[in-house]
Amino acid sequence: MGMYEQKTVRRRGNTAVRLGDVLEGMLRSRIEPRCLKLQAVSAAWEKLLPAELSAHCRPVEISSGRLKVLVDSPSHLYELRLVSGEVLKQLSRSCAAARIREIRPVLG
Repeated sequence: MGMYEQKTVRRRGNTAVRLGDVLEGMLRSRIEPRCLKLQAVSAAWEKLLPAELSAHCRPVEISSGRLKVLVDSPSHLYELRLVSGEVLKQLSRSCAAARIREIRPVLG
């Protein structure tokens, strides 16, 4: 099989399905909605945090109601923890669809 040939996957009933179609369906149903939520949260994040703090903190993942935020230094991690309660309230209002219940800052 060549590098660019379409691979097929067999499902029940011996109906052939293109692997590309399966992957596209998964992308649209699972990955795309998560990316759109994170994108909306990231945009709100930029507006809610002071520019100095926002430059050092980046939302990277939403999972089970937790927003994981990558922070580049211990001092900014501490500062984010101080304001995270208020930021969480505002994010919950502006990005209700994301259903964020907790902000989890992580040094990295």
